[in-house]
Amino acid sequence: MGKNTNNKILDKDGLLEYFNCELEYYNNKIKLSKKYMCNTRLPGLSEVVSENIIKFCLINNNIICQNAKTGDLITNNQEKIECKCFTSSGPISFGPTEKWDKIVFLNAKQWFNNKFTIILVDLKNIDDIWENIKMNKKETFKDQTSKGRRPRITWDALDKQIESKYKSIIFEGSLDDIITQPLV
Repeated sequence: MGKNTNNKILDKDGLLEYFNCELEYYNNKIKLSKKYMCNTRLPGLSEVVSENIIKFCLINNNIICQNAKTGDLITNNQEKIECKCFTSSGPISFGPTEKWDKIVFLNAKQWFNNKFTIILVDLKNIDDIWENIKMNKKETFKDQTSKGRRPRITWDALDKQIESKYKSIIFEGSLDDIITQPLV
């Protein structure tokens, strides 16, 4: 099935149903891994779940947005919001041509325990501060994107390079905390 962003639109019941389905799959993989004593790569969250968690949280924080025709989310003011979810200490990757006005990170390292943190970074991909983020010892974000490569960096390394005035934690809690709030 090809990527159709219209498929990402969920109401709160749909989000909960998708989340529970992914949680059941995660738990079943753990059971099988223990039963057969083999290591297995555990799944993270799908895009449909992570982007909708972010969307509902933004709406609950008076940032009215919806799924974009291209990209992740778009506000009523036509600001593009890039959504990034990470479920491990591995690197986050960025499309070399992706453009955004704000970027939101969903820390879902404890998603299987229903714990989330959402961080809003008020930087565009073309802001000097963002372009000069070091992706490694030698190259910046701009260096890599200008070569058509996907920049990759861990959240910890990225977080250290973003001044606190550009980022804010807009949510810490469970999925239940997000979906039980009335939408603005």
